[in-house]
Parts: sequence; C-alpha cells; structure tokens
Amino acid sequence: MNFNALPEDCMSVIVEYLQGTVEDLNDYSKISRGFRRHVRRRRNREMAENQMLHRKVKLWCSNKEECLRTYGHIKTWDVSRVTSMRFLFGRTDQEVLDGDKWNKDFNENISNWDVSKVVDTHCMFFEARSFDQDLSRWDVSGIEFPEGMFLYCSKFRGRGLETWDTRNFRDTCCMFCHCLKLKYDLSGWRTPKVKDMKLMFYDCPVFESDLSKFDISKVRRSTELMFADCPKFVSDLSSWDTRKCMHMGRIFENAVKFDLSCTDGWKLESCGGWGGTHTTPKGYEPWNNYDKAFIIILIVCFCFFVYYGLWVVAVLFGIFIFLCLT
Repeated sequence: MNFNALPEDCMSVIVEYLQGTVEDLNDYSKISRGFRRHVRRRRNREMAENQMLHRKVKLWCSNKEECLRTYGHIKTWDVSRVTSMRFLFGRTDQEVLDGDKWNKDFNENISNWDVSKVVDTHCMFFEARSFDQDLSRWDVSGIEFPEGMFLYCSKFRGRGLETWDTRNFRDTCCMFCHCLKLKYDLSGWRTPKVKDMKLMFYDCPVFESDLSKFDISKVRRSTELMFADCPKFVSDLSSWDTRKCMHMGRIFENAVKFDLSCTDGWKLESCGGWGGTHTTPKGYEPWNNYDKAFIIILIVCFCFFVYYGLWVVAVLFGIFIFLCLT
C-alpha cells in the first residue's frame, strides 16, 4: 500500500491508531517506508511546535512589546498542535538554574488556549506566584503528566478546575504543592490511572475539598505528605482503596482537623511507612511491612549459611577420608 498517496487527514487517522504500537514495540519492520517517514515528520512537527511555543513565551516574559509586534497577544496564540508545555512559564535557559531569575509574575489570561493535544504539563506554572486565571475552558482530557503543574503558585485558587476531565492523569505528584489559596471544589475529579500522589496538596492551608471519590487503587508509588500542612482538610476517605500503596509516610502531618477514624478500614498490606502524623490508623501493623520483610531476609540468610556450612563440613570430611585412605 502506498501510504504517501493518502490524504493528510487519512494519514493522521492511521498514525493515531498505530502510533502506540510503533512507539511501544519499536517494530518498524512491518510498516512501509512511507509510513515511517510520515511518523518521523509528524514527530518533528510536534517537536518544532513545542520549541516554538517555548521561544515565544520566553520572549513574552522578557520583551513583551517586541513579542506583541511579532506574534500578537499571548491569549490569541494558536497552541492547538502543541503536545508538551513542560516548564512553559517556569523554565530558564541557564545551565545553572537560578530560581531568583525566573519569571514569577505571569498572570495572563490564556483561558482560550486549545490544549486538547497536550500530554505533558510538568511544572508548567512552576513558581508563577501571581497566576490566578480561570482554566475551565481547557480540554485537559489528553494530559497524562501534570506533576508539579501549579507548584508554588501561591495565589492560585483553582478556578475552573472543577470541570476538568482528569481520567488520563498518571502522575499528580506536587501538582498543587504550596498553593496557599487553593480552595475550589475538586470532588468531581476522577483519577483511575494515577500512580503517584506524593505531596499533591502539601501546604495548602485553606484547601478543604471533598476527595472521597478519588480513585487511588492504582497508586503504587506514594501518597507521602499528600495532605501535610492542610489544617482545614476534613474529607471522609473511608472508601479509598489503599492496598497497592507502598509509601504513605506523614500523609496527614499537621492536618489537625482530619479525623483518622475514617481510615480504620484501610488495607495497608503494601504500605511501608505511616509515621509523622498525629495518630496511627487501626489496621496498620508494621509487622506486615518492613518488619516482616526484615524477618524474611533473616530467614533466607540463615538458610544460606546453614547450607554453606554443611557444604564446608562435607568437603572437609571428604578431605579427611582421602588423607586417611592414602
């Protein structure tokens, strides 16, 4: 089949359907040369779009007048083909990162941006301490990596986040860390694919949203310090499935209003640590975690040394018999 003869829109459909297999298996042998060229061109275009947006934002933050003359106002930019916004408003080109030189005053209205193709927003607004815009019109259904997205956005209240489609989020580590004014309702969020929620709401002193419907059944890495220093957080988390979570250390540290009795039914077989909170939940038995693993290691080591010792004795006995016979 001649892939080069297909219209661009048809090629896009084929790429959407097959690209996952191509990227995951790297099995290009069964794909025509024309198709491979198209995939490479598409990836190159995406990379060029991503880099161009970062250059434009850098110019906007350093020389707004020149940027207006060259590209127009930031709120009118076409970002519909951008796939990565990593460190978009918190990135520097310095070899040694100096936080004091980062742009911290960004608060432009970018609510009309088409982010439907964006997959990665890692630290997008990192240290944009003045940012507090309504993002309700953003289509975030394609975003997978929003970790640190609003890290140190001390004035961000979370307007518009209530309606976000978060079903494809995979890592929300530090997403709202140090958002001192975060207070909007996130009870409608669905998180069936998230694997790491460490520090997600750390130091959000006015945050008190109901998170009872959060799905943490896939979280294996950590919920460590997730609600630490959230003195107003009081949500009922009794329905959370914590069986796979391995690290929950200090999850409720200084969350003084949170009632830990709702965690009595949590299953913590995989959890390796809980300490640093104002109490310990029922059912948390360290014996089932680190202590149990330590005992198993001791038993294995003991068996090894016993086996090794018997082998040495057998060798020495064989040598003794040999010497006696000769």
